[in-house]
Amino acid sequence: MLRDLTRLVATPDGRQLIGEQLEAAVRRSQMGGVMLDRVRLMYDYFRDPAESWKPKAMIGAALLYLIIPSDLIPDWFALVGFADDFAAIAYVYHQTRDVLTNYEERRQQRMPDPRGSEAI
Repeated sequence: MLRDLTRLVATPDGRQLIGEQLEAAVRRSQMGGVMLDRVRLMYDYFRDPAESWKPKAMIGAALLYLIIPSDLIPDWFALVGFADDFAAIAYVYHQTRDVLTNYEERRQQRMPDPRGSEAI
């Protein structure tokens, strides 16, 4: 299913779907902690135009899997409905971990120091 979603990610409609519905899907899943941090990092990478497309396609497919309610285990099944979604996110994060770690480090280096230019 992730392969099919990778094709959808390559379309403007697929990218728009992620942008419009990811936040609502995360709220429905009641995701938190490390998993939520990973989804946010994956989404930031997916949206960054300077980053490589190949990891973006896989990441986008996982994000779409989270959004689509009728996947392997329908999301309306209490508690277990999001287990497959979390598994897809975890799998893709593991597959792209090095890319995402490097991206996060580069992103943090670009951020200005919140204490201002006088910080040591």
